[in-house]
Amino acid sequence: MALQITLLKAANLKLADIIGADERGMTCLRVSYPGCPAPGFLQSHTLFIETADQSFANQDVRLTIDARMDPITFEICDKDPQRSSAAMGKGTVSLQELNAALNGNFNKWVQLSKKNGGGYAGELCIRVTRA
Repeated sequence: MALQITLLKAANLKLADIIGADERGMTCLRVSYPGCPAPGFLQSHTLFIETADQSFANQDVRLTIDARMDPITFEICDKDPQRSSAAMGKGTVSLQELNAALNGNFNKWVQLSKKNGGGYAGELCIRVTRA
């Protein structure tokens, strides 16, 4: 069964922790899963952070997943891998959780943690539908 995930919004992003202090940094969302072929992620989308609280909405990010892509990992990082911060915001969600969101008809919040050192780095809100 294929599912479509739509990224709706983010909240409380700690961008300084996620992409570091480089003012040239561009925020990017990467989606990956175990065994993901090179370059190591399924899709990469540039995100435009415009609000004072470092949230975003309406980025038109959609992806289709299937059963072999379990669990799905979302990472917010610097788009340029040469400047990639060691403190990327990273969160993982299982196919079971996605199916529960689909069957319950509710949006799923994915909590992001700093990749190194742990700690809260914000949240992503996704909607799950049948593909």
